[in-house]
Amino acid sequence: VRMSACGRQTRPAPLGVDVLEPMSVQGAGRLPQRRRALVIGGTQFLGRHSVRALLDAGYEVTLLSRGRTRSPFAGDARVTHVRCNRERDEFAEFLRGVPDEGFDATVDFCAYAPEHVRPIVDVLGARAGLYVFISTDSVYMACDPSRFVREHGGRLAESSATRPEDARERAARAARDEYGSLKLEVEEQLAHASARDGSFSWTALRLPDAFGPFENTGRQAALVRRLRRSSSIGLRIEGEVGAGARRPVSLVFGPDVGLAVVAACGAPSAVRGRALNICAREAPTWEAFVRALHAALTTEVTEVPEASAAAAAPAGAAPSPTPVPANTPRFAVERDTQFLSTDFGALSGALAGELLPHWRATVLEEAVRATAWFENHRATARGGSRKRSLTVTAMT
Repeated sequence: VRMSACGRQTRPAPLGVDVLEPMSVQGAGRLPQRRRALVIGGTQFLGRHSVRALLDAGYEVTLLSRGRTRSPFAGDARVTHVRCNRERDEFAEFLRGVPDEGFDATVDFCAYAPEHVRPIVDVLGARAGLYVFISTDSVYMACDPSRFVREHGGRLAESSATRPEDARERAARAARDEYGSLKLEVEEQLAHASARDGSFSWTALRLPDAFGPFENTGRQAALVRRLRRSSSIGLRIEGEVGAGARRPVSLVFGPDVGLAVVAACGAPSAVRGRALNICAREAPTWEAFVRALHAALTTEVTEVPEASAAAAAPAGAAPSPTPVPANTPRFAVERDTQFLSTDFGALSGALAGELLPHWRATVLEEAVRATAWFENHRATARGGSRKRSLTVTAMT
């Protein structure tokens, strides 16, 4: 499934192909009892990191996707691959065929509207285990700013997700960010389903704009290209000129999403019925983040940076032939960042820290170094002439 940094489609598209193609699964994990997870949309970026984290945690994974992107887990006996279009009848047929014991968790990266989750609720039901809905911080864009709850230095809390009471304002906010409004509608539907059927359990992970190895929307690669060419980087955020130089923002490192998914799956009673902001602990300005990335790109690194989830290269991986100039990056206050998608500032991650005590976001400096290393080896990472690929290792 083609995803953006915060889990959104770059454009509406049918989700799936026609054929079911399961593979055999063999149990091999660290956990004393075999656990099973269904991941819907797990071949690219955030889904890819999450499948890897689940495997590292000892889960057996059923990976459902359209099959249009080659799975990075092909040949892994712990992964059952299912090619399926969730917008066709075959999706409900697949769900009906899930054995009674079902899954311990279902992680959904490609649900963008209420109709996408109805089969999960109505057909799979309790057999989904904990349903982990990958949501977005864009839900707050559809909400009433006058009712925002700020904590921890002005960071936005999860309880801020309250729609305007006035119908016209409600419609205007929804129209301003249809993607966020629909994601919030899914969360509302899940809450209603859980209230109606106590056996259905869910949680939502609200992600800000994401960066890191295997980012696939092109935004990260475009930013690096601009730095390589010494092109100016925009500082306008949602129409506000120069906001990128003064407003704290939230980001999330891609591999940290996978580790948060594992943490949530391991604490189903704690996160049930809750929405959690999953974000970096630090809240830099956009300008500060770009400067840090520029510095990391221009620093010669002979070994893979150590991070909680760093990129590791095959033997002989070569750096990009186009170096980043060492001069200070240029900025344009009136140009859009072409990366950030919200305008309300930084998120609070306090609730995630409380409910997921075994999850900690990677230190931003380490995450930026790992991202720069990946981008400097992107040709090898995507195959290049070597026909080999990078892997991402979740380290604890």
